[in-house]
Amino acid sequence: MAFLTFLAAALALGYVCRCIYRVGKREAYLPPGPPTLPLLGNIHIFPRFFAHFQFSEWARQYGEIFSLKVGSANVIVISSAKAFREIIDKNSGTTADRPPNHFADTVTSGGLNIFLARYGEKWRSLRRGVHEILTPQASMNQRPLQDAESAQLMYDILRSPDDHFNAVRRFSSSLILSIVFGKRAPRFSTKEVTAFYHVQHIWEYLLFPGSFAPVDQIPWLKYVPERFARWKQVCREVRDLQRDLYFGLLEETEKRTSENGCFIETVIKRADEWGMDREMVGYLGGALIEGGSDTTSSLTNATVLAVTAFPESQRKAQEELDRVIGSSRAPEWEDLEELPYIRALLKEVHRFRPVAPLIPRAATADLTYCGYKIPAGSTIIANIWGILHDPEVYDDPEVFNPDRYMESDVGTKKDHENDIGQRNDLTFGGGRRICAGMHVAKYSLAINVMNLLWGFEFTPAKNAKGEEIKPDIWNFAQALASSPNPFQFTIKPRSAKHAEIIRQRFLEATPILQQFEHGISDDDAAFLSDIRSAASDA
Repeated sequence: MAFLTFLAAALALGYVCRCIYRVGKREAYLPPGPPTLPLLGNIHIFPRFFAHFQFSEWARQYGEIFSLKVGSANVIVISSAKAFREIIDKNSGTTADRPPNHFADTVTSGGLNIFLARYGEKWRSLRRGVHEILTPQASMNQRPLQDAESAQLMYDILRSPDDHFNAVRRFSSSLILSIVFGKRAPRFSTKEVTAFYHVQHIWEYLLFPGSFAPVDQIPWLKYVPERFARWKQVCREVRDLQRDLYFGLLEETEKRTSENGCFIETVIKRADEWGMDREMVGYLGGALIEGGSDTTSSLTNATVLAVTAFPESQRKAQEELDRVIGSSRAPEWEDLEELPYIRALLKEVHRFRPVAPLIPRAATADLTYCGYKIPAGSTIIANIWGILHDPEVYDDPEVFNPDRYMESDVGTKKDHENDIGQRNDLTFGGGRRICAGMHVAKYSLAINVMNLLWGFEFTPAKNAKGEEIKPDIWNFAQALASSPNPFQFTIKPRSAKHAEIIRQRFLEATPILQQFEHGISDDDAAFLSDIRSAASDA
């Protein structure tokens, strides 16, 4: 009897040991990947910062689709346009979910941030509102406002060229605030912009992988007392700051006596129709500010970095602008059809420095690709950087070269032209979660790039010896959105005539901008009065 008891215990222990040993081990049906360790899987080598670089290296080693083990969980990384098209676009119903994110759920009332929300009825309600209001046709209604804000951006740079970086960030923040809540930001120091960037910095730090305990991978950590779990304090801080800003703006919009056609006015009227309560309305508006502020400014600043570091691209762009537009007027949207090099440059910016180098999804059902199984519940990471920087697909991918899109609509080597299909917008995602604001974002980038290259000359700064300081094209912030850190360069108007047209366009934009200036602070109103008077007197 004792022997049987011992045998049963030994068998049980063996079974437990075998189960533990298998945790972290890659199943045979998964795509290949780096060697794993028991229990850990690949946690010990999972990159924390600039993960897209390491993922791209592994893609060259293990193929267009590879897997990582995070304990017993699966992470599937796809790094080819073909895999993206098959898994994200064609299997959209299965790959429209997001990975679980306890921090996001805690901060946003159970996951009401449309960009982080799980795929379900709440997300569909949020998406329905955004989709109906940001269609390509509806997005065209925002163009006069985008032109007007771009006119102030040009004048801000003309007045204070050394503050170019923040001038671009003001543009993107003011534009999305106006579109969503009907209230613009005349300065980078406007209280709503200051509040946004303050909370956004903490929010991104909270969401950044590895910043805090892996609660989603180890669920029992949710029950650790707050004094031992700093992430709980940070969640509460972010939640309070976001609610003060987002719901404060919502309340202002609700109380405004005259409408100006902003997004939230429409959402409030149709909230019941779309199945949205006030919490959903407030967080929808806030999430759109998050998405619209960083993306446009990051891409615009990345363009300035690129044309400064690769002056040949700037020269060709300005030659085309001078030939088609000249110096007697500024560019308009309709000019883009006659500017093939500018169109190529815009495509190259998205390829060269994609604002979202990694796009996370989650599988809601099993699917297969090239004989490999992607189990339900797997996290799927679309490695956009790896796709757009594959040396097998693109010549010299680390060189900013718009000419590649002059030679081919998709910019690839000839034998890879069919890889990407007809899509030149992978940076906006795909399938059911493709970015609904992509049409507004594309227009903002296009009008800014045309204006900036038409009106200004960008050259590297010089050191004390008069030697050029070559811009560092790799100096990007460690953040969820890929954004260049401030860099040294010289910016000046291309001529006195260009400068005069910039001043005149800023003054002409006044009536449009004034529609979104009710409720601004006395300091902001005084600032606008001063710069408009200065522009009139110049």
